[in-house]
Amino acid sequence: MLITEKSFLPAFRVSFFTVATLRITPVLYGLWIAIGAIGALGMLTGMGVMPFGYISAVVFLLALIWAVVFFFLWVIGGWV
Repeated sequence: MLITEKSFLPAFRVSFFTVATLRITPVLYGLWIAIGAIGALGMLTGMGVMPFGYISAVVFLLALIWAVVFFFLWVIGGWV
């Protein structure tokens, strides 16, 4: 006698994990982006702790460029 009816448990298991993954992935990626943004802003706020109490425009622009590059690499790294 052949049984053509599939078991309920494997179908439920696959659909549960699929739904759970689809719901938690955007949340984790949002946290990843928030951590990257805090890190990039931390790079810029660290510029205020320079010796002699001033920040040159060139150093600030370099830090700004590096913070933007860091943030985009961080986001791409979380996506891959």
